[in-house]
Amino acid sequence: MKNLVIIAAGKTSEHQKWSQNHLDHGFDLCILNYSEGFTFNDKNTLSARYLSTKAGMKFKLIAEFYENNPDAINDYEYVFMMDDDIETNPSEIQKFFEVCEQDQFDLAQPGLSLTSTYTYLPTRKIKGAKYHLTNMVEIMMPCFSKRLLKETLVDIKAAKNGIGWGLEGVWNKKFHTSNGTSKFGGKIGVIDCVEFGHYRSLGGTESKIYEKFGSPWEALAEQEARVGFKWSNMPFITESIKWNNL
Repeated sequence: MKNLVIIAAGKTSEHQKWSQNHLDHGFDLCILNYSEGFTFNDKNTLSARYLSTKAGMKFKLIAEFYENNPDAINDYEYVFMMDDDIETNPSEIQKFFEVCEQDQFDLAQPGLSLTSTYTYLPTRKIKGAKYHLTNMVEIMMPCFSKRLLKETLVDIKAAKNGIGWGLEGVWNKKFHTSNGTSKFGGKIGVIDCVEFGHYRSLGGTESKIYEKFGSPWEALAEQEARVGFKWSNMPFITESIKWNNL
């Protein structure tokens, strides 16, 4: 069964630079074009299984995608929700999926290059490691197993105005048990044997996008109240490392 990559993509989306075709690397692609009036003409968008155009924030668009395509949740073993400013290529994405499958992850993300901008230290790549386990992953590019995605769609739909702030804490509260393991028995962590780049400045509270779609702090507070956690009490930690030679 195939895996799916979902990208909420604007006119500067990095996926347009891929020289490889995703169809040659065993996964399907869903492009949620939030730049109304703009048309992608790169080969990967043109061969994507799903393509829609509507303004909105990432998680609102993803929630609407599953409302419009309810069968898609059963069609894929893993679903990777990637921001459009991530530098990578289809072969690295497929390698990432392979590790998720081989090592039975329920929730994962690729390691960020050491020169990338980042929010949480444990999301950075550890050289020489295959993966490291954590208590959560970051909203920039989470990847879900089918069984975990089915349970977290309600959280994605609840993200106020599609703003993802607080979802990391939701996933920690709902799914993490201990030692980087989910309640289903799968792993939670960062895949280090791939390297993805993120070089744009981080969109903080001063970002103009929040002037249009609402306060990220309100989105965070609503998720805290809904699930019952306090973000300030939930540090993002590395729990163990799997080295490549072990």
